[in-house]
Amino acid sequence: MEHVFGREVLTVDVSPVIGPLFIGNILNWMFMGTLVMQLYTYYITFPTDKLFLRILVNGLFLLDVAQTVTSTHYGWFFIVTTWGNPSNFDIIPWSASMIPLLCGIVSAAVQIFYAWRIWVLATNRFLKALSILIVVLAFTQGIAAVLSGALTELLKLHPEVSLWLSTSFTVDVIITASMTFILSRAKKNTVWSPTEAMLTKLIHRVVQTGAASATCAAVDLAMFVHFPATNFHFAPAYILGKLHEQSNVDAEFASSNGFRQQKWNKLNWNDFFQNG
Repeated sequence: MEHVFGREVLTVDVSPVIGPLFIGNILNWMFMGTLVMQLYTYYITFPTDKLFLRILVNGLFLLDVAQTVTSTHYGWFFIVTTWGNPSNFDIIPWSASMIPLLCGIVSAAVQIFYAWRIWVLATNRFLKALSILIVVLAFTQGIAAVLSGALTELLKLHPEVSLWLSTSFTVDVIITASMTFILSRAKKNTVWSPTEAMLTKLIHRVVQTGAASATCAAVDLAMFVHFPATNFHFAPAYILGKLHEQSNVDAEFASSNGFRQQKWNKLNWNDFFQNG
């Protein structure tokens, strides 16, 4: 601190601490808004969807609301509460532990749901084995995220945080590759134009949402490893869970607009995989 004209002026560069939290909160609330609009459209369009799907969507949304509240508190603590007092930057508020914890739970739930889809659609043992691997890795990253949140000294949690983010990235890549392979084979073996167009749309959505989640996890991990003394990694960490939740809702829209119109529950996928 320096004294200018009898007043204390902050001279410490706080941008690596406060800047990422500010950007992260903006992105977090932006994605929260898009998620609310997705859910509103989902319930207006498909009010009679399966109960377990509605429970999953509602449960994940409530967790995302909790994550938004705690992330906002964390940003408020540094941007407002401790403003002008850099000695308090070493204090870690309670909300810091909730960010990885809630994000890990949401991500694990969505990834396990995708594993179930792959298991249902799989036509060979390799794909079924991949779905089991996804479940194991999803639980691993979820537990690592919970451990990261349960301990307070974040900068000493290299193994747990690195395990959480690297495993989340790996699972997203496996899910994207598996779903793309399944849908591509289905598209190749169908001769019905409406179904082919529907599968093409699904492939595009799977690749887009999967790439977004995997990229966010990769950027988060890279920032955590290369800039451990800053809050740079919090900006992507704020939105990682919401990207997974939006991927889940987007997948529900895709199947609702496509497979359900094709009597999804009665569709025989073996007709598409004649060579499987």
